[in-house]
Amino acid sequence: MQTVGASKRIFGLLDRQPKISSTSNESCSIEPTNFDGSIHFDNISFTYLTRPEQQILTNVFFSIASGQKVVLVGPSGSSKSTIASLIERFSESQSGTIYLGSYSLASINPQWLRQNISFVNQEPSLFACSIRYNISFGLDPNQVSFDDIIRVAKQANSHQFIEEFDQKYDTLVGEYDHHLSGGQR
Repeated sequence: MQTVGASKRIFGLLDRQPKISSTSNESCSIEPTNFDGSIHFDNISFTYLTRPEQQILTNVFFSIASGQKVVLVGPSGSSKSTIASLIERFSESQSGTIYLGSYSLASINPQWLRQNISFVNQEPSLFACSIRYNISFGLDPNQVSFDDIIRVAKQANSHQFIEEFDQKYDTLVGEYDHHLSGGQR
């Protein structure tokens, strides 16, 4: 009986349709021929599906002109990666519109978009164990002191936010852990 239940869940996952198609359809089939390179966020609000009660972006407005170099600066968890993910349409905002030139991002063929805009993910893989273990992974545990782990965390500008967790360096994390932002990973 367990096999039947597991199979049902697997087939359910396989049958799911993604919210954002990776190919074109009637609603997002435009392949801009005269895209000027500008990006405009118009009243964008965003929450993660796994944490709908936590607003990540609220009524965000900004424009980037064609050829303009822009750096998103802020502490870990301040939504820099989220903004890049929205531009690439790996995620969808709850409200507002993102424009590429004069085109609404939602109307652009996702294949065209991903062929013309690159995104380099900053998130490394983490093992499903403590922060302490992830920092010292691959080293002989008998040769690495807790002071060594703290020193390395301080060098990586991680010590302060690690100390804010209830379990500090013993906080369990993993590849899909939502306690850590991309920068914190």
